[in-house]
Amino acid sequence: MRRTAYVVGLVALLALACGPAAQPEAPAAPETDQPRSGGQLNQPVGNCPFDWDLTYNGKTQPMYHGQGLAYNSLVGFDRSPEVKYDEQVMRPEIAERWEVAPDGKTFTYYLRKGVKFANLPPVNGREITAQDVKWSFEYQSRTGQFKDVKLPPGTMAFMYDGLERVDVPDPYTAVVRLREPFVPFAIYAASRWNPIFPREVYEEDGHFKDRIIGSGPFQLDPAASQKGTRWVFKKNPDYWDAGKPYLDAVRWIVLPDTSTTHAAFRSRQIDWLDRGDLDLRSQQEVRNTVPDAVVAEYEYPAGGWLVMNNRSAPLDKVEVRKALVMAIDRDQISQTLFGKKQPWALAGSMNGLFTDEEAKRILKYDPAEAKRLLAQAGYPNGVEIEFQYRPQPGSISHSIHELLQAQWRQVGIKANLEAHTAATYAPNRRSNNYTLQFLTWACGGSLDDHDTTLNSCFHSTSPYNVHGVSDPALDKLLIQQRSETDPEKRRQIFRQAATLIAEKAYGGSLFYPLQWEAWQGYVKNYRPYAINRHSQPWWEVWLDK
Repeated sequence: MRRTAYVVGLVALLALACGPAAQPEAPAAPETDQPRSGGQLNQPVGNCPFDWDLTYNGKTQPMYHGQGLAYNSLVGFDRSPEVKYDEQVMRPEIAERWEVAPDGKTFTYYLRKGVKFANLPPVNGREITAQDVKWSFEYQSRTGQFKDVKLPPGTMAFMYDGLERVDVPDPYTAVVRLREPFVPFAIYAASRWNPIFPREVYEEDGHFKDRIIGSGPFQLDPAASQKGTRWVFKKNPDYWDAGKPYLDAVRWIVLPDTSTTHAAFRSRQIDWLDRGDLDLRSQQEVRNTVPDAVVAEYEYPAGGWLVMNNRSAPLDKVEVRKALVMAIDRDQISQTLFGKKQPWALAGSMNGLFTDEEAKRILKYDPAEAKRLLAQAGYPNGVEIEFQYRPQPGSISHSIHELLQAQWRQVGIKANLEAHTAATYAPNRRSNNYTLQFLTWACGGSLDDHDTTLNSCFHSTSPYNVHGVSDPALDKLLIQQRSETDPEKRRQIFRQAATLIAEKAYGGSLFYPLQWEAWQGYVKNYRPYAINRHSQPWWEVWLDK
């Protein structure tokens, strides 16, 4: 669906807090082909799904790529060609229009009639109503009927902070009422992390870990899938957006090894390569060996993230944390990885919030000062730190770990790499069983709103505050930005918060990296998009072969 008019108050709610990032390379000419129906798109995935329930913050790691295939949210983000890579233009999905009260505390959604869950048991194709919105929001936030149910805290509950209740005046109207103004909610309602669930699955299973059934364009076909090898999502014939999806199926091919993934792309066994599959060398190899492939290059709006456990020695000392950050030669790393220097990134910041000159003044690269700080912290002869990582030979992440390790060694910091699998790496971080990790994405895992990388990651009461930060001054800023409806004032609060995080070195970041995606030339109408990037718009794509 193209841009569609909708009713909204507080236009500032829809504004990004950060500035523009570099835009992807586009194909030489705009595509004018008419959509074609049929065919199967093959997508690589590195791991088999652990489970499908994104609300759980336990020992398993849900497979988030499936959300945009099987589910819809109330609203979504437009991915038309005229929409920039990092621009937020909202579009109707389950809700055909919506309103925001001037005080920013009441959001009213008017549902389109006839949107149905997939015709699969136990839902069996019934129509979605406002009661499903109420149920889903209460389940995500663990409020209302789930307030006293013994469930783990919802990982997306921060997106519903201050939720008072959801009123349902009629089957097609849902009124979300908040105790305080909550600016990010307008964006969070469009997030793929906040789908509308079918309560029947929960009533039978007590969770959504084992089954993923929604109103989305594709639905999982367990019979055609084989754990460890492939997962097949077939076209939903009753999808509400008439004529879509064009594809008959999206098939995930489990390929945990990068070199195998590249070989599969060259032989056209897979049709798309994600940003995690490509670096400077391999994207050039794709250009050379698959000349009809499209390769998009862009500057990612979030910097790589050093997650520091402020509760664990020796990182419980601010001097050690600052030494870690000051000993990083970001220019050397980006020059090695990308062939040029990339803009520096502050932890808790997004591209454009600070100029590169401002970031360099705040962060500084100063090995001598790093050594002095270590001595001041009681480590004149250096210090050892456990550095957990997931082995990914040949990947950018693997190279960054080695480069950081070498740079820290020069100032007396011995970072001992400790390998972990996907089954333990993220759970260790969430359960405080780590000292130092590096993430190639934003801390919150979502770029929907800047609130995700700040409030959810650094507020003292947030379940995503894996850093263990407890700073009343920072908490005050993080709460303040949530109710500020003036975009420029909100931007200044973001700057203050990111500067405070840098001064105390509560976390670290490197730079805004170059990223690449590649897809076969016969894959039409695809383009990268920063927002909800784990939800590729395969429902918009067709195959010309």
